[in-house]
Amino acid sequence: MRFDPERALVEIKREFGEHGGVCPSIERSSTFTVLEPGTMPEIFGGLRGPDKGGCFLYSRHFNPTVDVLARSLAAMEGTEYAVCTASGISAISCTLLQLCTHGDHIVASDTVYGGTHALLAETFPQMGIQTTLVDPTNVSAFEKAITPATKVLYTEVVGNPTLKVADIRALANLAHDRGIRLVVDNTFTPMVISPAQLGADVVVYSLTKFVNGASDMIAGAVCATKDFIFQLMDLHTGRVMLLGPTMDPRTAFDIYQRLPHLAWLGVDAVWLSPIFRSPMADFGYDISDYCAIDPTFGSLADFDELLAAAHARDIRVILDWVPNHTSDQHPWFQESRRDRTNPKADWYVWRDEPANNWLASFPKGEPAWQFDEQRGQYYLRCFLKEQPDLNWDNPDVEAAMHDTLRFWLDRGVDGFRMDVVHLLGKALTHDDPPICRERGWGHVPYNDQPATHERLRNIRRVLDSYAGDRTSVGEVYLLDEAAMADYYGTGDELHLSFNFRFLWAPFEPGELATRIRRTIDLLRERGAWPTWVLSNHDVPRHRQRYGGDEMLARMAAIMLLTLPGTPFMYQGEELGLLDAVIPPERVVDPGLRDRCRAPIPWDSSPLHGWVAEPWLPFAEEAGSRNVAAQLADDGSMLHFYRRLLALRRATPALHAGIDPVHFQLLDHSPDLLAWVRSSGSDRWFTYVNPSPRQHPAGSLRGATIVIATDPALEGTVVNSELPGRAAFVARRDGTM
Repeated sequence: MRFDPERALVEIKREFGEHGGVCPSIERSSTFTVLEPGTMPEIFGGLRGPDKGGCFLYSRHFNPTVDVLARSLAAMEGTEYAVCTASGISAISCTLLQLCTHGDHIVASDTVYGGTHALLAETFPQMGIQTTLVDPTNVSAFEKAITPATKVLYTEVVGNPTLKVADIRALANLAHDRGIRLVVDNTFTPMVISPAQLGADVVVYSLTKFVNGASDMIAGAVCATKDFIFQLMDLHTGRVMLLGPTMDPRTAFDIYQRLPHLAWLGVDAVWLSPIFRSPMADFGYDISDYCAIDPTFGSLADFDELLAAAHARDIRVILDWVPNHTSDQHPWFQESRRDRTNPKADWYVWRDEPANNWLASFPKGEPAWQFDEQRGQYYLRCFLKEQPDLNWDNPDVEAAMHDTLRFWLDRGVDGFRMDVVHLLGKALTHDDPPICRERGWGHVPYNDQPATHERLRNIRRVLDSYAGDRTSVGEVYLLDEAAMADYYGTGDELHLSFNFRFLWAPFEPGELATRIRRTIDLLRERGAWPTWVLSNHDVPRHRQRYGGDEMLARMAAIMLLTLPGTPFMYQGEELGLLDAVIPPERVVDPGLRDRCRAPIPWDSSPLHGWVAEPWLPFAEEAGSRNVAAQLADDGSMLHFYRRLLALRRATPALHAGIDPVHFQLLDHSPDLLAWVRSSGSDRWFTYVNPSPRQHPAGSLRGATIVIATDPALEGTVVNSELPGRAAFVARRDGTM
C-alpha cells in the first residue's frame, strides 16, 4: 500500500493544539504573539523590546513561564538578568559566539564537559576561533596563554570530571586587568558558589543536573548583566534569538517547581534580619539609612530580584524594621547633635541631666544616658551608645518613620517584624526599681505605656492603606501573655505579636499546656491570632536549651507546627542545629548572642557552601548536620520538618481557628501534652510525651498515626495505650 502522509496525519488522534479538543494551560503554552499588530514594525526595527513594554513576539523565546524561571535563576546567581535555553551546551555555545568572532581567541580550562571540549577544540576552529586549553588551577597558565586576540577566559567552577577547582576571583581579576570577559560554568555548584559575586562576567548552566536535581530534563541558562542578556536576545544579532535554543515552557515549569531550599521546605514567608545600611555596631540594628541596602548584603537591585524570586515561589518577604533607635551615624542624629536649635534638634531624646536612673540593655550595667560633647547634653540610648533613641513624641519623627515603611511597601514587601515596639512610648519620670539596678536590667518601668498603643494604631493605618495582606509582627518582650495580647488592640494595632513566655517555657507538658491555654484564651477573646516560636537570633537555640536531645527537638517540631496560629522557625532549626562555640577573638555581638547566630551550613565543604568565610564560626556539628547531608537522608530532621509543613499546608483542620469548635486541649495527664484540631468530621490529634511513662489512649483510640518521632509508629492505629518518649500527629474521622 502506498504511503499517504496526509491520510496518516488525519487519522492520528490529536489531543492538543490549535485544532485539538484540549488546549494546554497558558503557563505551559509555547507560543505568544504581539498584543497589537501595529507593534510589529517597531519590533522588527529594533525600536521596541521586552524592556520597553514590548510584547510577546511570535516566537518561543518570550514565554512568561520561562521568564519566571529566568528571573529566579538570576536571583539565585546574583546577576541582573538571565535567559533560559534548551540545553547547557546551547547556553555555552550561544554565549561564546556572542563574545567571539572569526580571528578571536579563547583561553579555557582543559578539564571541561566533553561537549564543551569538542566545541572549543573541534567546532570553533572551523569558524576561525582558536582556543588554548590550560590547567584550571593554574592562574599563571591562563595569563601566559593570553594573546592580543583573546576575548574570553572560560572555566568550570569544579572541573567535569576531574573535580579541579578554579580560583574564580583570581581569574576575574586577571580577565578584567586585560580587558576581557570571564565566562564560568556553574553547573555543579549552584547556590554553593556564586561566580558572579566573585567577579565572573557571565555564568552558564546546564540545568539538567544539580538545579533540576533529577537529570530527567535537558535545559540550560545564561546569567549575566541586563545588557548582555539583551544582546543575546537581539532580533538581528542575538545568538540565542537567531540560533533558536528555546526552552520548552513545560521544562521551565517543572524545573521551577524544584528550586531552592525555602520553597522546597514549604515555608510561606521569610523574615530578613536588618539589611539596611548600617555601621554594624549591633548586627545591623543600628541603622544609618532606612531606605538603602547595606553593601554587605548587596544593592536595592539585588533586593528587588530577591523579592521577585520569592514572590514567584509564593514566599512573602518580611523586613526587620527598627523604630526605637537609629545609628549615631544616621544623618538625622548628625544634624540633631549639631546644636539645640536645628530643625531636627528634638528628633532624639535630649536632656541637660539624666532624667532617671535607667540602665541600657547592653553593655550590661551601663547607664542609658550618654553625654554628647558636641551638643553638651545627654541623649537616651536604651542599647549601645551608638544607638540613640528616637523621640516619638515629636510628630515629625513619627511621620518620617512612616515614610520609611512606605518606601518598602511601595517596593512590594509583605510586612515588617518590628523591633522592641513596646519602647515607643516612654515614661521618663519613672526610675528603675532597685531589683533592676541589682540585676542590671534595662528599660523595665517604662515598658507598655499608653502612647505606644496609639503609635501602633497609626502604623497599622499605614499598612492598611496598601492593597493585599501587609503584616506586622511585634517584638513585645514583656514575658506576660496578657500584656502581649494588649498589643493586638481591637484588631487595630499589631497583626501578630511574638509570644516570648511560650518560647522560654521549659519543655515540660504541664507548663507548656498552661502557656498554650492562657495564650489561646486571651487571644480568642480579642478575635486575634497567636504566634509560636521556639528559637530566634536573641536566645539559645531550643535544642541547645533542651540539652542537645534530638528526640525532644523533634517533639518540639510536632508541637510547633500543629498548634493553631502562625509558627516562626529560625534558620537552622530545620536542621536541629545547636549553638556554635565562639572563641573570644571572634565575638561580634555586644549583647553576647553570637552563639545562636552562627550561619547555616549548606554542605560539608570547608566553608560549608559559603563563597567566603562568614561572620561567625559554624556549629561544631556542621560537617554532618548540614543541608546537603540531610537532603540525602530521608529520615533527617530536615525531611521531618518538610513533612510536617506539607501536612500542615494540606490539612484544613491544621489551619483552622482557635475557637473551641476547632481546637481543644486534652486533659490526659500533667506529664503529656495533647490536643485535637477539627474541620467538619475530620479530627487531628497531636500527642507529645517526653516521659517514658505510657498513658491510656482515651479519645485518641482508633486514630491512625501519620507522622511520629518514631517512624515505626507511622501508619499504625492507636489502641489502648499511648507510647512513652514519643510524639505524633494522628487522624481520625469523627464519624467513627
